[in-house]
Amino acid sequence: MSIIGILNLSHHKDSDVRRRTYTAELEAWRTVREPLASALNGVKGTVLTLSKRRGRVDASHTSLDQARIDRETLTTLIEAMQDSLLQTIPQSKGETLVL
Repeated sequence: MSIIGILNLSHHKDSDVRRRTYTAELEAWRTVREPLASALNGVKGTVLTLSKRRGRVDASHTSLDQARIDRETLTTLIEAMQDSLLQTIPQSKGETLVL
């Protein structure tokens, strides 16, 4: 079953199906861990190389310029998102699984 099919079942009305779906989702991601890591490393390597060639301070420099924000604003936004996600995600998963 595809990961999309697994994710669709995570909202099934039967809690046993949701529980099995959660386990299957974790296992599915484990099977593609290395290829995904390699792909992400390749993308990040390209970004770093291009940033260096263009004289940027780091890879986020371009994004900061395009968004017209400073580094302090970005840091504040990231901290707010992390705080929110750390509180929301485990709670949401538990509610979905009805644990």
